[in-house]
Amino acid sequence: MNVLVDTSVWSLLLRRRQSARLSTRQAAAVQELKELVREDRAQLTGVIRQELLTGIRSDVEFEELKSWLRFYDDLPADFETHELAAQYANQCLGTGIVTSAIDILICAIAMKHQLPVFTLDDGFRKIQSVVPITFHVAK
Repeated sequence: MNVLVDTSVWSLLLRRRQSARLSTRQAAAVQELKELVREDRAQLTGVIRQELLTGIRSDVEFEELKSWLRFYDDLPADFETHELAAQYANQCLGTGIVTSAIDILICAIAMKHQLPVFTLDDGFRKIQSVVPITFHVAK
């Protein structure tokens, strides 16, 4: 099964310096992502691509990452997906859960494409209490 990989996981592999120390959880996520990439099961969407490219100060690094990410097509987010994201955001707000527009859109895209989300961002766990998203967990 394919997996929608969140920015929090991609960043560990693509943006973190090699010398940076990773927690056990982070290291397991990187290994799992490498396996998903090898198996061609890792999925990307436009807002995650944008988050990954945002904040890179070096033009050379930006172009390298942009080129690497071009290997992946974006899962589409049509008007129905955006409407679903708004509905989910409203449901979350109704229970006191505040979400970011990007995170709730990622959830809607995952639901629309029937994919689990691979993330290290605990904010998605709060969303899951309202939205029936599933998660991919590192082995």
